[in-house]
Amino acid sequence: MDKNLRKMKQVLELLASPVVKQITYIGDMSVDELGLDFDDAYLMLKSDNFKQLGQKEKKILNTLNKFLDKMSEHPNLWTKNALTVSPEWEKIRELAQKLLSSPNFK
Repeated sequence: MDKNLRKMKQVLELLASPVVKQITYIGDMSVDELGLDFDDAYLMLKSDNFKQLGQKEKKILNTLNKFLDKMSEHPNLWTKNALTVSPEWEKIRELAQKLLSSPNFK
């Protein structure tokens, strides 16, 4: 697994984690860090044209990216409380878990 894919796997593991682990990771930082970490890893993979990923993985990754982008239009979703209770964050966890269960992220 190359470094870009390894970095994305780390980010996905965090995004798929239970809320308590995510809040521990964030600490005093903003919830935005979760989105920024994903964006950095996504752009690194994109610069390689997602060459190590299958079509299904690319589709889920792009869906996750679009979903986070759409969430960024709503500041109320980027709070620790929202991380705990919002269905949007639950969807993020589901998409991240789906990617982690795919062959290239095992």
